[in-house]
Order: sequence, then structure tokens, then C-alpha cells
Amino acid sequence: MLTVEKLDSSNKAQVRRFVRLPYQMYADTPQWVPPLLIDQEMYLNRKKHPFYEHSTADFFLALRDGEVVGRIAALENTRFNAYHKTRYAQFYFFESPDDQEVANALFERVFEWAKARSLEAVVGPKGFSVLDGYGILVEGFQHRMIMNMMNYNFDYYPRLLETLGIPYLTISATQDFPKFGLFIGETFRKNEIHAAFLARELWNETK
Repeated sequence: MLTVEKLDSSNKAQVRRFVRLPYQMYADTPQWVPPLLIDQEMYLNRKKHPFYEHSTADFFLALRDGEVVGRIAALENTRFNAYHKTRYAQFYFFESPDDQEVANALFERVFEWAKARSLEAVVGPKGFSVLDGYGILVEGFQHRMIMNMMNYNFDYYPRLLETLGIPYLTISATQDFPKFGLFIGETFRKNEIHAAFLARELWNETK
């Protein structure tokens, strides 16, 4: 049975399960460069991470028969929205096996989270600051990550997200970088960034 549970970020055991999932998933993938565990745990520390001084985030784990199989974070960057006059939620830390059921369940929780806050769209992957990784890799999976600001993911991730029915636009990077994608909403187009965002209008979720 598949369930999605909201993580208690004050519970160290739950934080550890959330943070360590990609280390397990990419254990045999030399192209993935593991970040420092202490840095990853800091994102979930509401008392110390500066993001929580002005904004909010929640974290979700997908479990099948008690085993963690996926994760995702939902963010509301209130300063970004105030400056740009937008009402966006962001998703980040998405990890899933090649299983559409898991991906769908995780994103449904994010969409519900955003709706409850009267936000108008979900964009991402987009992290806590400009120094976090943007976008999803859609080409060049054979190459090793060259910096932490550039995400690495398995080649089935774009398909999982496209199957959700999210509109997308592929962006080509320069010759010096792998090709990232995808999924930019018409109201959130930033071609100068060598990555991309997902966007989905929340009121279409009921279809």
C-alpha cells in the first residue's frame, strides 16, 4: 500500500529518512555527486535556516509497506512572491523510483498544499535560494555533476513529470553544460537560466 506522509521536521529520525533517500537511490550512479549530509539536514531545520524567517516549507515522504520510496518538498517563498507579484508554490527535493503512482501521489500532496494557501501555480524544481539546484536534467545523463547548483536525476524523471500533464518548454544549455529541461509556465519564462521549471495551474488539478 502506498501512502504519503507529512514529515515532522523536529523528528531527527524522520529527517534522516528524508535526507538519506537519494544516497540510497544513487548509490551505484557515479555521475551523482553526493552533497554533504549536514547541509541537507539544514534545509529542514526551521530554527536555523534563514528561509524560515520569512517563508515556509513542508516535506513529504512516500512509503510503500513502510519503506520510503519517494520524497518531495513544497515551499512558499513569500519574499519572491511579494517582489514579483506572483502567488507561486515551489517544489523541490523530488525523488521517485520509475513508478508513476509514486510520482502522482507526491505531486498531489504538493498541489493540495498549495491550494490550501490560495497559491495559483506550482513551479520547480526550485529550491530555497538562488544557490540551490534548478531544473531537471533531460539530456547528458552520462556526464558527472559539475557543481551542486546543477541537479542530477535518472533519465525517467522527465517522463514521470510529463505524464502528469504538466506543460513544458525545453531549454538548451550552452556547450559547456549538460542540457536541462523543461516545463516552464508561460508566465514564468526565464530563458537565460540553463535549467527549467515545472508549472501547473492549480485549478486544472480537479480535471
